[in-house]
Amino acid sequence: MHIVERTDDIRQAHEIVKDMDDLRAKNLTDAKSLDQYLNLTNELAGLVRANTSAVERTKRIGAAIQKDRALITYDARQDTYWRRRDPALITELDLLTISMMQENLQSMDSKHHFFQTAKYLTALPQQKEMIFDSIVPVHKAVTRTRQDISSRIGDSLLGSNYEVVSDDRVQLSVRGDARFVPELIAEARDRGYASLSVIVDAAQRERIKALGGREDDQLSTPLPRWMTRLYGKSRLLGNIVMGGMPYEIQYRMENATTGRKHYRMDRGHGISVATGFGLGVAGTVALSIDLASANYLWLMAPVAVNSIIRMLSVSEGSYAYSSIFTKPFMIPLERRLKRGERKFRFDFTQQAKRYDDTALRQSYLAAMDSRSTDEERDSLAWKAGNHHQFGQSFMQRMTTLNLKPVLRKQDSAATCAETRDIGGYHKHNILFSYSSGDCMVTAITSDPQPGLMDIAARTLGQGLDLKLLVPQIVTATGAQYLRAERSEGDVYEVKP
Repeated sequence: MHIVERTDDIRQAHEIVKDMDDLRAKNLTDAKSLDQYLNLTNELAGLVRANTSAVERTKRIGAAIQKDRALITYDARQDTYWRRRDPALITELDLLTISMMQENLQSMDSKHHFFQTAKYLTALPQQKEMIFDSIVPVHKAVTRTRQDISSRIGDSLLGSNYEVVSDDRVQLSVRGDARFVPELIAEARDRGYASLSVIVDAAQRERIKALGGREDDQLSTPLPRWMTRLYGKSRLLGNIVMGGMPYEIQYRMENATTGRKHYRMDRGHGISVATGFGLGVAGTVALSIDLASANYLWLMAPVAVNSIIRMLSVSEGSYAYSSIFTKPFMIPLERRLKRGERKFRFDFTQQAKRYDDTALRQSYLAAMDSRSTDEERDSLAWKAGNHHQFGQSFMQRMTTLNLKPVLRKQDSAATCAETRDIGGYHKHNILFSYSSGDCMVTAITSDPQPGLMDIAARTLGQGLDLKLLVPQIVTATGAQYLRAERSEGDVYEVKP
């Protein structure tokens, strides 16, 4: 743990990383953009060189790269995979990122840029050209190794249950057994793939759908042309006919049509139920009238039962119950459509967790700069004379600044606080207000750390020098970074 005074380096690092983030978000690969990113890496390296502890961390990261060349194409989106494989390395990278960005850190995705900087600083002379080529805003999924999921049939995960169809390190496509898809989804996501396609037998379709896979109809047996043509000619007649079909056929029809001719299961099912019931009742009544006998009215019973069952399925959000009168004739077609393979796609979010707290911290600083009366400050001193009025005058002033503090009588303080997940770590912004003045705290912890508020409020309330108090808070909470700034201008921080 390194205890330091405030410096100006962090503002520069923050600006450089913001420019690098912009290039990463756009995923530009043209020569001009790549040179711009390499130049920004060089700028960031200049700041790292000025920080002794950061230099030591880059050396340890560089040593890890020399041992495992797959790290050359490390990307922050592969973080879960590398944390399992080399947790010490990722912790080192985390602390390097936190120590350089400090209160300006908005996302742990910024570690990607610091890893590129470590490569830049530790490249051996004979490797420099190769390393410079590898310093880019975005890398694809983890490079194939013998243990990689995409290397060959028979590795630790796939065994003999999968065949790799294609792998461009952005999208992975496999064919095999649905039982191992949950593990495959986790592995592909952790390695940094943008998407995973799984090809399975049609019989395994429901198992894959339950995992959230989006079905790609391109591998399925096509619908008979007369079905799509019928719906194209007359949507009313098409809805009546299609709505009475089995679920398999309706599902395929919905996925095979688009635009104005798009078939919707909910609409077709409803029209089919209403038409079937109406025609069934009308037919039974017409038959009874024609034969001059009420003995045939019982034929309404199966029509009513069929309609009720299908309507109840709609109320439950299901369209699985087709008409019992058309079902027998559709069984051969339904079986034919269920044969063959199905392809499902899983897309993985690539958006990093980001917490832009600039406006919040500015509002805290504005509150610290605003003048408060003696009465407002005295109201924060909890004593017998103001037990019931504790903090009321101060709260009124803070309301005018659009802040809503929480009163803490036991600490004679009022606090405003916000905590956000920034990707594996948590960032805390807290404004402590005492009768003696204000103190703004920014902290980064590896867990939500619910006890941080109590410990900091109690410790800072002692009013002693921040050089004594800040290290105490860090020791008690295990914070990776903590910065405290008082309204009088006193600033102190502890960084890794």
